[in-house]
Amino acid sequence: MAEGHGGPPMMVIIVGIVLLFVSLIVLFKHKWVWLFVGTALLFVGQLISLPVETGTLTNVYELILILSIWRTTTFLKNSTDHRRR
Repeated sequence: MAEGHGGPPMMVIIVGIVLLFVSLIVLFKHKWVWLFVGTALLFVGQLISLPVETGTLTNVYELILILSIWRTTTFLKNSTDHRRR
C-alpha cells in the first residue's frame, strides 16, 4: 500500500507556480495586483498549519483564488474593450 505524502499534489504545485508567474506578468504589465494576491494567499494558506481538521480553510483559499482570477479576467477584458474604442 502506498503511503500518502504531506502537502498538495504535484499538479497543484505546478499550476500554482504557473499562476504566480502569470500574476507577476499582469502585475507589471497592467499594474493589477489582485491575481498575485489571490495566488499568494493560496500558497501562504497551504503553508500555514492551523488546528482545523476539515478542508474548510483550503476551500476558502481556493475561493479567494477563483474570485481573484474572475476579477482579473473581467479587468483585462474591460481594459481591452476600452482600448479598442
